Amino acid sequence: MMNHYEGRLPLYHFDLYRVTDLDELEAIGYREFVGGDGVAVMEWADRVPNALPVAHIRIEIHLGKKANERRITVEHIQPLA
Repeated sequence: MMNHYEGRLPLYHFDLYRVTDLDELEAIGYREFVGGDGVAVMEWADRVPNALPVAHIRIEIHLGKKANERRITVEHIQPLA
């Protein structure tokens, strides 16, 4: 469910494909990694949307119309002040 990669900043990759609710993430202590000392990446985050921090960056990758074509959208989500 979570892989840790070392580098200039630690990277915590969460694969949420098989996660059904926030309780499963809480059980592995994911809050220690989100907003911590590194970068947390949540793949399939739409499966547990209430797990996302209020401020986050959403990256969506979609298949294009041509072979090997991808459409990438990057959006910075911030709470209203």
